[in-house]
Amino acid sequence: MPNYTSKTTGDEVARDCKSQIANKTILVTGATPGGLGATFATTIAPYGPAVIILASHSVVKAGDTAKAIEAVAPDVKTVVIELDLASISQVRKAAENILGCVDTIDVIVNNAGIMAAPYSKTVDGIESQFGTNHVGVIIETSLSRHVAMEDFAELGVLDRKLGNREFWDQPFMLKSPAEGVATHVFAAFHPALEEPEHNGAYLEDSQVVDVKQIQSWARDTVEAQMLWRLSEEMVSETFSY
Repeated sequence: MPNYTSKTTGDEVARDCKSQIANKTILVTGATPGGLGATFATTIAPYGPAVIILASHSVVKAGDTAKAIEAVAPDVKTVVIELDLASISQVRKAAENILGCVDTIDVIVNNAGIMAAPYSKTVDGIESQFGTNHVGVIIETSLSRHVAMEDFAELGVLDRKLGNREFWDQPFMLKSPAEGVATHVFAAFHPALEEPEHNGAYLEDSQVVDVKQIQSWARDTVEAQMLWRLSEEMVSETFSY
């Protein structure tokens, strides 16, 4: 594994992955300027991807990100797609629009999400954070059926001691956006993760976290299967994996 740290920037990782980025078609959700999705997109753009698809609740803001990409990499094609992860029907429509634009998606970066929002429900009657961060994402990823699975990368961010209440009493180490997207780039492209044992690994600071440091319920395969089946029941659809 490379010797990346919490201070490693996305551009440092992208330079190491330039051959993996080149000519790829990449879908990024949550592409608002100033956010991690947009920072990820503008970071990898100079390294020659074929297409960057920007899927966002706001096509205007995603359009601004497309302009930022053009400024640093004018030869990279961008596509802007409206995506509202809080609406199952709109997610399905977005997936159809995406597949109408490209033949193959090499990498999906599921960056969009919400956190600690006041209690509410989506238009489909699902608790908003679960509906947006899980149900919407699993539908969007599954419906983008032309994903090249050998290059697939689904990104997530979580506390390695998931469920540990003491986490909130610990000091936070703030990162710049450039540092914040380093693990995004690492997860999406780094060849060190191509080994089968790293499939589904938890990542932190562009490193694979020792599974022994992850709380048992965060890596319980039975619980994972139950969540998968529940997700299928909630949307009346079966997903392959």
